[in-house]
Amino acid sequence: MKFSARRCMPSRQGIKARLDAASTYHGVSLRLLLVDKQVDAEDVLPNAALASVHVVKYDAKATTLAELVGLVREAHRQNTAPFLSMAVAQHGADERGQWAWTSDLTVDLTNMHGAIDQLAPVIEVLAAALSKTKAGKAHIDLLACNLATTCKGLIPALEKMYGIDFRASTDETGNNLSGGDWKMETDNDYDVAADYLDAAKLREYTETMGGNQSCCGGRTGKPTGQKQKTPPQRPSTSSFDSIHLAARFDNPTQTSSSVSRYTLADGGTFAACVGAEIGARYQKKRGPIRAAAHGRASVEASVSAKFKNSKESIAAEVSLGIKAVAEAEATASAGGVVAVKAQAQAQLEAFAKAAATATLTNIAASCSAGFTASVSGKCEIELGPFTFRFAATASVGLAASAAFKAGWDKETGCFGFEAEVAATVGAGAGISATVQFNPEFFLQWLEELIDILEKLAKHARDCQRDCQRSCGSMMAL
Repeated sequence: MKFSARRCMPSRQGIKARLDAASTYHGVSLRLLLVDKQVDAEDVLPNAALASVHVVKYDAKATTLAELVGLVREAHRQNTAPFLSMAVAQHGADERGQWAWTSDLTVDLTNMHGAIDQLAPVIEVLAAALSKTKAGKAHIDLLACNLATTCKGLIPALEKMYGIDFRASTDETGNNLSGGDWKMETDNDYDVAADYLDAAKLREYTETMGGNQSCCGGRTGKPTGQKQKTPPQRPSTSSFDSIHLAARFDNPTQTSSSVSRYTLADGGTFAACVGAEIGARYQKKRGPIRAAAHGRASVEASVSAKFKNSKESIAAEVSLGIKAVAEAEATASAGGVVAVKAQAQAQLEAFAKAAATATLTNIAASCSAGFTASVSGKCEIELGPFTFRFAATASVGLAASAAFKAGWDKETGCFGFEAEVAATVGAGAGISATVQFNPEFFLQWLEELIDILEKLAKHARDCQRDCQRSCGSMMAL
């Protein structure tokens, strides 16, 4: 094998971690990792934790805020020293901006200042167990999906409040084949997995930490945060996600599965339902642009018949339904200053149903069919402190039904007949646009710009000084 010096050298992040450990680490463990069972029911992350990481497991649906605070304090006492960094692996906010931490704490990210107040009890105990170092060294990593975009001013506000470096993600956090990554985009794509988790063992984690909607999403339609079906090894091509078939036969009065027994049994019931579901996903990333699409279609047919009295009455019903949902998403950004995100969803529902009843004197039948289709899209553009949001929806629907009744009156000897047909059509469309100004983001962006200008000025002064020294040396010769 050809020897390569680069291959043997540790990464820049690895060197930085070792220097941090040598200068400020005096406890049993270097880092603290909190793992919510809701994002890792199979304990993959705790098992993948490095030896220098202290792991605390809890369940957001069962653990209270007081219990979580107690777990962090106990980990601090066991470590006998503060931690250099901490990471919290948990679900992101749902589609309503609700971020679940414990069974009695759900943070409302639609109100940034209210969210800071709600987070105070847990952030304060984490801050107390964090090493007191210079800015940018000790830090708290919040792994929830899309946290930095769900509430854009939260991370800068927390850093200003506590004087601590907080790191978060602007997209999905988790397995890359499920559409996630382990980068904290708020801090120059810091790779959080490299400092906390073993890379080989981490491959077994097939989830993302989106909003728990049963999701980030979370995001519309995508069950992020739930365990994903393992995608193909080549995510740039579409593939089947799942296929499901089911059938059910039910008879409350008989134990035999013979259809003939059903038809002869007085008061018996025959019912059958057969359904199929199929899903597919597509994903590709090129440069700053990430495109993903996923869809699901299902079809179900059922038939049932109930015999009130096999010699006098029979009732039967047949139904068919088709539903398909397709979603597409594309994101693009440039330098963290200009970002574009677009999302679209289309849904089609078709249905058909027929029912019939008959006795010795009456016959009735009915049927209905129709469909509804809707398309929605939204686009978000970030330009410095300004956020422009556009949304559009369109829908159309059609439904038709028919009914037939016929009967014979034994007392009068008359025969009656009745029929009815109805149809309805509906359509609608809407569009909206909003502009939002984030002053805190503007100040942060301005500070970063000033910092860059100061670095450029310092570089220019250094170049000037070097040039003067070189000229002086030449003159001396």
